[in-house]
Amino acid sequence: MPRLIGKPSKAPVYVGLAIIAGIIGVGTLEYLSELGLLPEVGYDRGSIAPRRSSEPFDYPPQRR
Repeated sequence: MPRLIGKPSKAPVYVGLAIIAGIIGVGTLEYLSELGLLPEVGYDRGSIAPRRSSEPFDYPPQRR
């Protein structure tokens, strides 16, 4: 039978790393505007309107 007296547990280290990873993950998702927990925070992807398929597409752009 192994002697376990005097051996510190590694659980607090693993719990701390899990908390740090969770904070980083939530922060990343908030910055990418996937969560929306904080208003006016994060990357704004709504500023560029998508191009409609019915609009003509000229490539390369012609000077007019």
